[in-house]
Amino acid sequence: WRSESASEVLYPATKPLAEPDFTLEGKLSFINKQNEIIRTVDIEIADNDPDRARGLMYRSALSDQQGMLFIFDQETDQSFWMKNTKISLDILYVSADKEIVTIYRYTQPYSESPIPSFKPAQYVVEVRGGFCDQYGIKEGDLIRFEQN
Repeated sequence: WRSESASEVLYPATKPLAEPDFTLEGKLSFINKQNEIIRTVDIEIADNDPDRARGLMYRSALSDQQGMLFIFDQETDQSFWMKNTKISLDILYVSADKEIVTIYRYTQPYSESPIPSFKPAQYVVEVRGGFCDQYGIKEGDLIRFEQN
């Protein structure tokens, strides 16, 4: 038997929050103008407000075989930031017809500066920083995805 002190009762020891695990929810392919697949990645899908708000925050790694797809109800101007995001990302804004309209490469971790789409987008794809340079993905390319 052990007696707890008043401070242990009022202020229990807190564990650090666990890093979120990658959850496979679909596949996404990047397609060039010749309709050829450039690269296919496993994706997590953020299609509701809580998931979109969390995004890839608190992750310390993302492989070049993984990404996150944000799905919005309608095509509109979008803006993201890197608050609480530990790793550099490439952020791709994608129109309703699935064309990549704006790419930000090597975003700054933890930055609260806005990262605007400048053009209407219904989808946003996040992959690790450098992904677009590594695989030659550019504005005007397309995405195609399937959910599990």
